[in-house]
Amino acid sequence: MMDARAGAAAPARTAVAVAAFTDAFGTGLVIPLSVLFFTLTTDVGLAEIGLVASAASLVALPFGLLGGTIVDRLGSRFAMVSNNLLSAAGFVLYLMVNDILTMFFALLLVGLGDRIYWSAWTSYIRDLSSVDGYEQLFSKLESLKMAAMGCASVIATVVLAAGALTGSRTLVVINIAVTVVAGVIYALASGAAADPPAQNATKRCAPTEWREWRAVIGMSGFWQVLVGQFFLGPLSIFPSVALVVYLVEQWDMNPAVGTALFGVSTGTVALALPRVNALMRRARRSTAIGAGCLGIVVVLVVLTVVPVLPQVAAWTFACALGVAIAFATMLYVPPTNAILATATAPSVRGRFVAAGQTASALGIAIYPAFLGLLDGPAWQLWVVTAICAIVGGAGYATALRVLPPELNSAGRGVALGPG
Repeated sequence: MMDARAGAAAPARTAVAVAAFTDAFGTGLVIPLSVLFFTLTTDVGLAEIGLVASAASLVALPFGLLGGTIVDRLGSRFAMVSNNLLSAAGFVLYLMVNDILTMFFALLLVGLGDRIYWSAWTSYIRDLSSVDGYEQLFSKLESLKMAAMGCASVIATVVLAAGALTGSRTLVVINIAVTVVAGVIYALASGAAADPPAQNATKRCAPTEWREWRAVIGMSGFWQVLVGQFFLGPLSIFPSVALVVYLVEQWDMNPAVGTALFGVSTGTVALALPRVNALMRRARRSTAIGAGCLGIVVVLVVLTVVPVLPQVAAWTFACALGVAIAFATMLYVPPTNAILATATAPSVRGRFVAAGQTASALGIAIYPAFLGLLDGPAWQLWVVTAICAIVGGAGYATALRVLPPELNSAGRGVALGPG
């Protein structure tokens, strides 16, 4: 029976691997264009774009919870297909944006797809990995996605270097196509993830759910972790949003610098993460988080003091920044993920992680509202970003003082996932 299930699941895993590669390839083409696209193709001011992006992200934020409901009621495959279709529709609107309202709906649709994706992806892998185990399949798919995004970033850099306006539109069109193709492959993939989940034999009543949420909210360190997540969230989009816009708008660099930065960071993480994790196993998690946050602050200080450079020197400087940011990220992201995953009992772990992810997403949603500071001296935005790094690190340091001591001891390396 087990052999038959394994044989049936193998084609599904192959199809999902193709879909994941295709989907990630499209993502890699457009990640640096999230805000930059509108500065290139519209006359809307940077401050207005930042506010619209934040508004759309905030409206989309609660739909992560809806994504969980979709997974529970209709199956993880349905959620994966629907998120791809929503994202593709949003990028179609990208090509039509000529005012703030259309921009808002374009960003909203893409944001809805993103929120549902992160609610569905873990469950989708778990459904598909019923035979071989979750960790093995997850690591294979994540490695494949990293390779796809790296390849896409190289192509996007060449396309944007050839022509920023035409190139950005071309990349969006390609992303629409591959996103739809990935959605079709997800829809056609058979196997464990294809069927809606069976109804629970015993359904939890609302009072029980509320008691379990109260247990999570009342646990030691909960609010400190949420503070840490909220303030560290913006650091994940600082390179692809604030830094890229700064280099293009104030240093007059080609928009291809965004994809180049992404490619450098992706390559650095792929090559160095195993070694960094091995070196940090003897360090306390609070030390690793503090070092990573300090690394981000150092990058921001350098950005503040370095004047506009000639183009060749500017590209070298941008690539060096990409490497530095990648190393800082490799220091603080694995231990914060490990704390989220191990701080609670398994019975309430999902709620704890969901609360942390929501806090991070809220910080990410608010951060673009500060992009208008780039219309003045850029150091103002770097101060805001540095405060995020300092307070986020302090939040986790405070949490680790009240959480069980073993949570501050680095164990096995934790994979560096997106978002």
